[in-house]
Amino acid sequence: MRCWTCAVKFGQRQGVDAATYLILGLVSIALNAGKLTKLLLKRN
Repeated sequence: MRCWTCAVKFGQRQGVDAATYLILGLVSIALNAGKLTKLLLKRN
């Protein structure tokens, strides 16, 4: 995800906590998992 890497680089400049990145990462993973499950359900 390009947006994710851009967010990480931007955050490093701003000095954002690693915990914030952890949360953002988990959210992005959850969203991607939701998209994958929807695609799989459509195929079935």
